[in-house]
Amino acid sequence: MLYRRSNEGMVVNAIDCEEIRNYINGDLAVKFQLDDQPSSKPVMGVDDLLLGLTQHWCRDKSVFPTEGDRLDLSAIMLFQSYTACRPAELVDGTKSRGVKDPLLDDLNNEDSSSGMSMDPSPTQQSIEPMRLRRKFKSEEAEEELTSDPNDSVFKDSDDPNNSGSDDTSDTDYDDKDLDKVDSSMGVEGIHTTPADASQDDEDCEPTRKHKALCYEDIVLWIVQDPNGGRDVLAMEVFFRHYKGADRKPKPTIFLFRENPLPILCPISHMLARAMRDDAIEIDGFNHASPLFSTHIQKKAIKVHWKPSVLKMPVFRKSVRSPAGWVKSDTEPMKYSTYAFYLDRIGADLGSEEKWTSYCFRRGHANALLGVATNSIVDQVMRHDPLTGCMQNAYQNRRVGFNTQDAFLERDPSADGLTRAFTHMSIRCNPEVPKTIPKNELAKIPPDPEIVSLEKQVGLMAQGLRQEYGFIRSAPKQVREKYQQLRRDLRNTEKSFRDDMTKVYQEACRRRIHNDELERQLTGVAQDAEVAAEAKLEPIVQHQLEERTQLQAVLSDFRQDLDTETSHPARFGPLI
Repeated sequence: MLYRRSNEGMVVNAIDCEEIRNYINGDLAVKFQLDDQPSSKPVMGVDDLLLGLTQHWCRDKSVFPTEGDRLDLSAIMLFQSYTACRPAELVDGTKSRGVKDPLLDDLNNEDSSSGMSMDPSPTQQSIEPMRLRRKFKSEEAEEELTSDPNDSVFKDSDDPNNSGSDDTSDTDYDDKDLDKVDSSMGVEGIHTTPADASQDDEDCEPTRKHKALCYEDIVLWIVQDPNGGRDVLAMEVFFRHYKGADRKPKPTIFLFRENPLPILCPISHMLARAMRDDAIEIDGFNHASPLFSTHIQKKAIKVHWKPSVLKMPVFRKSVRSPAGWVKSDTEPMKYSTYAFYLDRIGADLGSEEKWTSYCFRRGHANALLGVATNSIVDQVMRHDPLTGCMQNAYQNRRVGFNTQDAFLERDPSADGLTRAFTHMSIRCNPEVPKTIPKNELAKIPPDPEIVSLEKQVGLMAQGLRQEYGFIRSAPKQVREKYQQLRRDLRNTEKSFRDDMTKVYQEACRRRIHNDELERQLTGVAQDAEVAAEAKLEPIVQHQLEERTQLQAVLSDFRQDLDTETSHPARFGPLI
């Protein structure tokens, strides 16, 4: 894959490819004592989803470009949890620079402002593979396992007509890769602006410009209650941009239902987005009450969208404007943006395992096992039958069955322990810090590679000032070499800081567990006030009054309320 990207899609000879694999699995594995065990594949269950959404809506202190991004993030999480879809079916899955804060996305850095190339230096080449392997090896492994056997990873997948790969890996790419994608993605890669859209002929039918979920893929229904009660809402979602859609069409339509908990209801999230976009064709449906108090005279009716929004992506990126951050009218959210937000939720929860989009996909796949037929599982996962993809890439490696009681001829029904330990929330601890404190990092001896690079940067800067007076006065090639050296230093420092953060977090988890064991051993009772404070739900004071209202509604998990009166009140603040 790296060879293809670095050589403009050139295919590696099959024999050479096999020799490379043998060399890596043989000589290199022995020489460097490489771990050839499969990486962790965490599975997310309903408890984990609820924990993440509660953190996202009620406890999160992070800042989004717009609050619409907060809504979109939770909606995407629900869509993935309920359908096992890949992120590229919902958002823009084309290549990007990797996982970073969208708030800093459009700020000019030294590299972009100087117009310098991003060719990696020898130092950078030694750093990047380690960093990529550390952060994203689980996603890369899954993509290989779930790909078609005849679709070689060494084929050119950058062709806009080839959607055999959805290119959804959270991988950092350099400027050259990014430029190639922007110039070769064709219609899907065009980044239009509202000004571009306004130039289209009004008589022409809008064209779909991105491979992402659009309003035309969603059909909202109001279904009559045969018992004369409140009508219910239903929603059909058509996923068309799945992996391999051009080669093996497998159109799939999922049906969504209302959920009594607004935090878990995909329809309420979708309605909130549609009302923000003024997407409903009939005027007057711009708030929640009319939709949750209908008594239609037919079995079911459709809620049609305005023709002008049919080709509009549902989940769009936020862009800067003279008035501040606003939602783009045409550009979908980037997959790298979604990955950043998801990883931030996991970090805020102190999760031992990285939160990725595939955690939802694995969670849905494992939930289907035992309750759905193999054909249904293959249809939902978009797998060919009898390929083994489910077992190889998605099945939970933690056995979700009480094998002990089964052997003892007792009732092996799943108990609370089995459910808790086969998912992720039991390994989350918000007390674990997100990063290593600066004072702790200062106590660690500096990395020799960082010291060497700092010395090289200092000597080169001093030499340039002595020879040219100012660094910016040096020739372009010399400046590029200096700037590349500085990038190498920054990347090495970040890699070292990330490695030390993992070590520090593991030490914190160990200390927390050991402190509790020592307290139990000594018999020292925990102070009642301290114990009560630990069980209290953390209260976050939000600047926006709407966020405070949402926190009260979405953290209410009661399901025994009267639906006739509670639905407008509970769903209203979200919509």
